[in-house]
Amino acid sequence: MTLGNHVSKVALCAWLLPAACLFAADDSAPAPWWRPTVGVRIGAAPMSLFRTDTAYASTTAPVASYTYVPSTSTFKLDVAVTAEHSFSKRFSLGLEIRFHHAQFLQTTTMLSGILDPNSTYDDRRPSTFVESTKARYYEAPLVARYYGLRPAGLFSRAFVAVGLEYRRVGLVRNRNEYLYADGEINYTQTVVAPPSMTNQLGFVAGAGMRFIDEPTRIRVTPEVRFIRWKGDVFQGPGYRSAANQLEIGVGVSY
Repeated sequence: MTLGNHVSKVALCAWLLPAACLFAADDSAPAPWWRPTVGVRIGAAPMSLFRTDTAYASTTAPVASYTYVPSTSTFKLDVAVTAEHSFSKRFSLGLEIRFHHAQFLQTTTMLSGILDPNSTYDDRRPSTFVESTKARYYEAPLVARYYGLRPAGLFSRAFVAVGLEYRRVGLVRNRNEYLYADGEINYTQTVVAPPSMTNQLGFVAGAGMRFIDEPTRIRVTPEVRFIRWKGDVFQGPGYRSAANQLEIGVGVSY
């Protein structure tokens, strides 16, 4: 069985389990916590989705040296659709679905030929290649929450959370800009094939608080999550998909 098939089965279970729980709710149960809730969650990731560092390489045929300078944004904002089912006053299971973009840029400077040992400076004319890649990420976290860390007070609203998150890499666009040593400039923009690893699983751990407006039963849930991803979706001379991800979010549900 391939990794893709195995991941797809795990993702299918992640979708079906909470869906079954939502439809299995007992309408006759008097406790208000029993009914399923739906809503939205706004999340921000203050950490970059890629690890970047300047890299160097050289070749002998042809004789050339390369400098790779990558860069990426350090902030991500997304909106997720959420559904949560409570099995008791303390335990619940929630599913989210969200979509966002991931983007990185890498500038490669190539110097052709052999450096003149008698020269006080590098007189080789550089060629510069700028590669910009943008990918769609579809993500579905499945999170179990345990509420009521204390019987009373502020921490009675607190909870801890653990779970799994599934990521699917969708459309990948690539834009290249070429500035050659002779002054010629060229541009290309293409839809490239998805990377070899298009499915990822991550472990989720988090904590937060839940506030309920009693008259309307609207719930506001601020939360902090840490996600540890397995494997690399993108990898190059100066960049690699980040394995660790921090998220800060606020959910509103009813």
